[in-house]
Amino acid sequence: MRSLRSVDPRGMYYGITIVVSFHPLFITKVDQAFHVKCFFEEASRGLTAELGVSMIPTTELEARHGIPGCTYSIHRSSIEDLDEGKAAGPPIQFARVGDRVLHQWHCNDKMFGILINNCYVTDGFGKKADVINEKGCPVDPILITGIRYSADLQRAYAESSVFKFADKPGVWFFCQIQMCMKKAGMCHGISPPSCATTAPPIEGGEGGRREKFLPRKNIRSMVKRPP
Repeated sequence: MRSLRSVDPRGMYYGITIVVSFHPLFITKVDQAFHVKCFFEEASRGLTAELGVSMIPTTELEARHGIPGCTYSIHRSSIEDLDEGKAAGPPIQFARVGDRVLHQWHCNDKMFGILINNCYVTDGFGKKADVINEKGCPVDPILITGIRYSADLQRAYAESSVFKFADKPGVWFFCQIQMCMKKAGMCHGISPPSCATTAPPIEGGEGGRREKFLPRKNIRSMVKRPP
């Protein structure tokens, strides 16, 4: 068997001569000879296989920060006392018409600042009067003064002289506390509010840009006439 390499087309030829004889001793005219060639092509070809691949699955994680615990209390004190470093004293539930009292709102989460707004007073029998509007500004300074805020925006204070509805034994104060996140100055432009008679903060303020509102919390306090 002979072999021969081919360049074009690229591959190998293999050849062999085969004689078919019909006589055991002689070559006769009926004998036949065959030259057999085989060619093995060295070809290159591209093969493809398809595989569908999905994106990496994502797992959704969500965390909710609860609304801070807040209190609303009334004290026999004044903002002047606070400026002098005096404590507000214990909350009161009874007072006389004309007594000077201090309203105090406080939320315990350092992440949030507060805005006091939408405050009204009611006699508990259907009558009510607005004292702080939706912007956090006093409706009638005779009833309640502008609200002062602490530097950390977690406390707010307002003064008022005790008043009541005629022929009713007590009054209920109802307010909303609106939260804002203090991070990156998100409370700026929200709290303290911009009112015509806004007083400066008791301990300074906080700057930044207005960004985000958070849910409001309803809170109330009550003052009754002394028995």
